[in-house]
Amino acid sequence: MTTFTTQKFTCKHCNHRMFTYELGSYHVYSSESYSDGYVDYDPPISFNTHILICSNCMSPLWRSDLVYEEVDYDSEDDTLDQSKDIYDLKLNKGMNLSYNIASYYSDIIVDGFADNVDKEVLLRIEMWHLLNNNYRYGSPSILDFIFRGKFKFAYLLFKQRNKNNKEDKLNLDLFIKNINRLIEIFKPENDEEKLLLAEMYREIGNFSGSKAILKEIKELDNTKAYKIIRKAIKRRSKRVTKLN
Repeated sequence: MTTFTTQKFTCKHCNHRMFTYELGSYHVYSSESYSDGYVDYDPPISFNTHILICSNCMSPLWRSDLVYEEVDYDSEDDTLDQSKDIYDLKLNKGMNLSYNIASYYSDIIVDGFADNVDKEVLLRIEMWHLLNNNYRYGSPSILDFIFRGKFKFAYLLFKQRNKNNKEDKLNLDLFIKNINRLIEIFKPENDEEKLLLAEMYREIGNFSGSKAILKEIKELDNTKAYKIIRKAIKRRSKRVTKLN
């Protein structure tokens, strides 16, 4: 059962009043965890973003910075717009959605939207997860379609793969740039976060750096993740890996 409350606030850029939903509780039926710290929930959780978008000026707003108004349940205020989110933005349609959102995050970081290191880390971890989505979910094989007699689907998939090869270069460039900056500013405070840092090094191919961090880890609850990442280092694999 999902419960949430309505919150009213004003955009600091244009003084536009609107409302958003604050998630109270949420029932998860299943989940899949990955080595980059991403968790894929079923059903998906759609209220966990750190950023809202003003429905008037389309400026990004930190949810944690919002000053909520006291809600008067005796009065009706049906004229307010609901705030938007990242997926409502008109991003570049020529690229995949995950890349577009990650690129948007990169742009607003450059513009100073993340006004402290903690906020920049939050955005860059989200960028990391988004850019990994191209590899996180397996895509169907062209040969599978051919063997099943689905020649039209095989041809369409072939065309899409050619397009994806061009996009992969842009995706990889932004991925490496983001991880390098994240390594620079991410300061692990416990062994769980050290494991995440080791994963950052592994995913850009710095296997010696990743192994060195693993050796520093003494107490860890998620020993399965540790073993999977260590095996991936031995295979010299850079791809994000499913943990369960």
